[in-house]
Amino acid sequence: MLNLLCEGEAGGGSSITMIIIIGVLFVVMMLFTIIPQRKRKKEAQQMMESVRVGKKIRTIGGFVGEIVSLDDKNGTMELNVGSKDAPVIVVMDKGAIGVVLNPDVPQPAAAKQETAQDGTVVPAAVTADDAQEDAVEAEKAAEKKAKKDAKKKEKADKKAVEKQTNSEETTTEATDTVEAETEIVEDGEVAH
Repeated sequence: MLNLLCEGEAGGGSSITMIIIIGVLFVVMMLFTIIPQRKRKKEAQQMMESVRVGKKIRTIGGFVGEIVSLDDKNGTMELNVGSKDAPVIVVMDKGAIGVVLNPDVPQPAAAKQETAQDGTVVPAAVTADDAQEDAVEAEKAAEKKAKKDAKKKEKADKKAVEKQTNSEETTTEATDTVEAETEIVEDGEVAH
């Protein structure tokens, strides 16, 4: 393609065309590198602003834990990488935060998985506290389902009672109709 552009012009014009093409490619390359970099920097800034005591994080070194305290003066934090019953406190640089695991904005369930550098899907790290929270959520979901099933059963029972009542009313009406149609005449004959 470049050869066609270069051949189309005479002598000195081809070098100007080449410079323009290289310049355009350079600008496009810069746009494709600078814009995503700014976006990542903005996301990192928002993540760092959302970090506070009580947040669960994963560091760039792989530690998963809850922030116990923040020291803005030194730029450090104390991270509990153990459980609440047996805490293991580690002092780390705030710059070591890799991911906030419980941000203010709720994440969809699919976001609990990450993509490794080679493109494979890797489940996020799970701590004992995460497992306990998952168990509580599962219990709440089971209670919700039980309530929903109970309501369905109640509706079905109510419909069955209504259906039975309607059939009894129909039977009573039919009986009344038959009785009304049959009259005993004084002669002892039955008229229809």
